[in-house]
Amino acid sequence: MVHSACTYVNESISTYNQSASTQAQRSQNIKTASIELRKALPLASIAAGEDPQYQALQATLSESSRVPEGNLIHALKLQCEGY
Repeated sequence: MVHSACTYVNESISTYNQSASTQAQRSQNIKTASIELRKALPLASIAAGEDPQYQALQATLSESSRVPEGNLIHALKLQCEGY
């Protein structure tokens, strides 16, 4: 489960960091990245239930609806390192 969650996280970070030539394109990238993070949350929740070491990833992802992704990227990269 954590591998699947981190796949979404990595896709989200990649989308978030994509260059955009217009503000509208940048806004769309951020929206798409946010959707990808939301897809990761239920998978991270299952992983955290199976192994407490993934609770930090679950907690970080649960903040994604309130905290801008740019502020979470460092933690998400560390939590998904190796996946």
